[in-house]
Formats: sequence, C-alpha cells, structure tokens
Amino acid sequence: GPAKFLAEEQGDRVPTAPEDFQVSVVGPAKFLAVWGAVNDTGAGPGGGRALTKYRLEICRSPVYDFSTLYLAFDLATSVHSYTTDQLPGGLNYSFRVAAYNDAGRGAATTPQVLLAVALPSVPRDFTAVVVQPLQINLQWVGPADTGFGDATTFPLRRFILNVSNSPSAAGETTLYAGLGLAYNATNLTQGLTYYFRIWSETDAGRSLDSANASEQGVQVPSVPLSFTVAA
Repeated sequence: GPAKFLAEEQGDRVPTAPEDFQVSVVGPAKFLAVWGAVNDTGAGPGGGRALTKYRLEICRSPVYDFSTLYLAFDLATSVHSYTTDQLPGGLNYSFRVAAYNDAGRGAATTPQVLLAVALPSVPRDFTAVVVQPLQINLQWVGPADTGFGDATTFPLRRFILNVSNSPSAAGETTLYAGLGLAYNATNLTQGLTYYFRIWSETDAGRSLDSANASEQGVQVPSVPLSFTVAA
C-alpha cells in the first residue's frame, strides 16, 4: 500500500560520520573539538534527509570505549565546533561526534584521545620579605614539572600571584601574571598583614596553589622629635 511504498522510498538510512574531526588544547583546561559536514545525510525523498543534531561525547580514563560517558552535548546542525572547560587537567579523555537524522544516529567519528593532560606542579621556594618601607619582595622558583600530554611537555604559560589581607584568601586580587620569578608589592598599608599565593599555569591548566607567604606592611620610624645637645 501507500505506507509501504513511502517507507521503501525513504529508507531508514542514518547519516555518515562527520568529516575531519579534531580535538586540541586551546587554553587552561580548555579543549576545542572541530568537525566538518557529513558526506551523506541519509536517504529520503528527493535523495536526502535533513540532519537533526550533532552529539559530542566525551569519556575519561580508565573508560575509553564510551560505555560510560563523562559528558555529552547535543548541538545544532549549524554548529561544527565546541569548546569546553569542564574537563579537569590530570586525566585522559576521549572525544567523538555523531550526526543524527529522523531515522536515528549515524556512525561516530574515530575517537580522538588526549593522553595524560597533566597540570604543572606548584612553584617552589616562595618567599615574601620586606625590603623597603611598605614594600614586600616576592620571589619563587619555577615548578619541577610543567605537566605532559601526548608525550610532549607543555611549556609554562605564566605564574599567577594573588594577594589578600586574610589567611583564608577572602577578597584576594591578582598582583602579577607573567613568566618572571620575582615581584615587588608596593603601596602597602602600614600595619596590615598581606598573604600571598602563587600558581603555575600551562595550556593544560593551573597547578595547586602554593602555601601562603605572608608579611606585614611596615614603615621606618620617623625622625626623633626635639633633638638637643646639652652643653
């Protein structure tokens, strides 16, 4: 009958896998997945069937066969890239993407695995010393390990130095972000104690923070008053 004829005409073919799937690290704990269009959206009236969505799937070590998903994102058919920063460093991840039409899910891309995305270790020998009135000098040594991924060491991107007036780091602000190994904190308030923390950062992410280094803002004493010399 007509229903059978329509089914035979449309078929139930699902899309082919998206082309040119790639995943890369693009920032601190950020990963970019990019893919191209499918070669065949599936048979249907007029020779084609419209896609309904893409689905990006992510699993993490020790599961690489996607039997358990860590994250999954359903994306519009106009979307051909996705950036996520929901993947903590220090773990292994596997990514794949599949296209859907109204007949169902097509084949997924060959998984792309980012191996051992590791965080750098903490900067070493972090110290804070009052060197001049209301000036504290901070010094540190680079991390022993900057992390690794795909058997390639991630270069150090920057150190991040924060300061607060509370040992709990409440209300802290960033003083410095760069590759230097020292910083002079100036314009301090006399009598306040300053607590400093520092991190290492690579494209894989940020290290744990250092232990606090603390110092008090101090001023040199004023000149003695009424100085006289007795005859």
